[in-house]
Amino acid sequence: MKNHLDYLLQRFNEYWQDGREEKFSAAELRTLEQYFLENAETRKLSRLIQLGIRLYPDDPYFMVRHAHLLLESGQTEAARKVLSYMELEYPDDVDVHLLRLHIFLFDGEEDYAEMGRRLQGIIDRFRPLDTGLASMLFRLVKWVYDDRFPTKTWLDKIFAATRRKPEDIREYLHSLDDVSLLDQDAEDLFPEAVAAFPNDTELLLLYAGYLIKWNKDREDIKELLRIILIRDPDNVTAHLYLAELMEAEGDYDMAIIHYNKIQSVNDPSASIYLRIGVCHEKSGRSSEAQDFYRLAVNEDPAFLPAWHALIQSHMQEGQLDKAISCNLDAVDNIPNRKLFETLGYLYLQKKYFPSALKAYEEAFQLGSRDKNILLVLHDLYDQNGDFHKAEEIIRYARWQYPEDPDIRQRLQKYDLW
Repeated sequence: MKNHLDYLLQRFNEYWQDGREEKFSAAELRTLEQYFLENAETRKLSRLIQLGIRLYPDDPYFMVRHAHLLLESGQTEAARKVLSYMELEYPDDVDVHLLRLHIFLFDGEEDYAEMGRRLQGIIDRFRPLDTGLASMLFRLVKWVYDDRFPTKTWLDKIFAATRRKPEDIREYLHSLDDVSLLDQDAEDLFPEAVAAFPNDTELLLLYAGYLIKWNKDREDIKELLRIILIRDPDNVTAHLYLAELMEAEGDYDMAIIHYNKIQSVNDPSASIYLRIGVCHEKSGRSSEAQDFYRLAVNEDPAFLPAWHALIQSHMQEGQLDKAISCNLDAVDNIPNRKLFETLGYLYLQKKYFPSALKAYEEAFQLGSRDKNILLVLHDLYDQNGDFHKAEEIIRYARWQYPEDPDIRQRLQKYDLW
């Protein structure tokens, strides 16, 4: 599939360079369109749509897509002219009806009664709705979500007009969840849907995900996930859910088994390495935990949680020199204020005061404004004989924490209180 896409991109880039129209099929153009959409290649997308119109003048799809691009670029009048043409040429095409609704919404009108009439017209005309059309209508309704608009009612109406295939059920439930309207009706729908489509893995996974979200009985959830894994032993989502459940229950060894399975099926993931490390840490295996934290930061040097976990693990083991070395590696990759705060703290523990001062200064420059950080900075400046900076930082601390007694005590030295 990837080789085919690469081949299509090569052909389109040749067309982009020399302008010679090659005979792409409509399906190939749609594949390229999806790629350009996902990669935000707006100029190429527009050029591709124009090519589709020239190659397939009798296919309304590319003309409708042209109108949508005009809408997105703010050219509403031009889009409306395209719609007028399309209504004459293709009065029964569903995309034309959707375009009319899109233009109405882009105009920014808040006539929800009129929107309802237009929605109902599309539902009545094209019932039963195929999955693609239902998905589009679900998205449109979510787009105009407003307290004054009966969103749940319309999502229910759209769903009622579908063939109620598993994909329709999933889209409906996702839509309710997206606008925080997942209610008892949806909770009741799941068992019915799973009973009707017991072999639909995606639906079962969705059900498991919501059972976890609703804090339902964990044994029921684990049994559901085991059923999924019997059918699909490499299902990453099922392994992830089970790993998280096992970790939450303190069964760290079993959680590690599922996390490792994810790593064997997918490309290595820094976040999964981190979770395996945490499970080892909670099991009292600090050395193994550190190995996995290191794997995480090697996989993604900008993965801050893994750096924090690795540094903290060394600190808990009393390995301050290793913690400092690791922290220095971390700030080389991520100039993060929390990392500099930790580095300053470690240097203080080792009584490396000039290095601690430098680390805390970096933290301050990056936005650290915690009272304790300001007090440590003041004390280090004072200890270093830099009284001007000590006074300056304590003045700033007074502005940040005007009633704090620790700051007040230090201010008395400068007769500033």
